[in-house]
Amino acid sequence: MIKYQQEFGAVNKSKLKVFGSAYNHCHLSMGHDGELKVSLSREAMKLFTELIEWAAPE
Repeated sequence: MIKYQQEFGAVNKSKLKVFGSAYNHCHLSMGHDGELKVSLSREAMKLFTELIEWAAPE
């Protein structure tokens, strides 16, 4: 996690915030806390999709 934070921070600070939010939604809330709400999953996927599209534009 720290390596990814450093990489995003060096390249794009706003995407670092998106990554942090996506990580919190997917890993911490859904993984550790066991939250299985569809809205939480949907928001996490939206954030990760934003990062993927930014990192690998067509």
